[in-house]
Amino acid sequence: MYRAIIGAYPSDVEAWIQLAEVLFHYGPLAGRSIAHSREAWERVLAFEPEHLGALYHLARVASVEGRRAELDLLTDRVLALSPQSERALEARALRAFSLGDPEEQERVLAEVRLAPDGAALGIMRIVATYTDNLAGAVALAQTVTAETRSDEVCALAHISIAYLQVARGRWGAARAELDSAARVDPIWALEARGHLATMPFTPWSPDELQAVRDELL
Repeated sequence: MYRAIIGAYPSDVEAWIQLAEVLFHYGPLAGRSIAHSREAWERVLAFEPEHLGALYHLARVASVEGRRAELDLLTDRVLALSPQSERALEARALRAFSLGDPEEQERVLAEVRLAPDGAALGIMRIVATYTDNLAGAVALAQTVTAETRSDEVCALAHISIAYLQVARGRWGAARAELDSAARVDPIWALEARGHLATMPFTPWSPDELQAVRDELL
């Protein structure tokens, strides 16, 4: 639909934005890389050079593709346009954990510890999704397990860490995080345990599967 609009009205910026959004967020569901959205986002910038959404999405694409210099440049542009916003911290986190800058990572972690729950969890998700730095995503999630956070948020953070540890092949660490989540929210932790137990690549024994099944019942 958006391609049809662009075909008739090639300077329709909103149509380019929506096409880029569809390609970026829904292309992966059809097995296509988010990189397929690059051209559309670049067309948005051609019309609106300071479009923050286009810049930030292109930074994510650059991170996934390993375009380090491009990511660095795009992040600078985001920070110049929005230096004090939540989006600025997200951009800095993406760059720091994608490029492996330990000093900037520590600065980001310190700020995330003070960030609101939603912002902190969102930054963790972005690093986990758009970089290959799962250890960094774990470190970010750990900032949300402090006693100052609500029980719900702490449980979600522990469960998120469990999934990240599974992605790293660390089954024992994942189980430990689920145990930590259970001490805060046993029902939510049990649901996550049941989900992970049925994954074909997790080494759960038949006895463990039966135990989880019995608990769920």
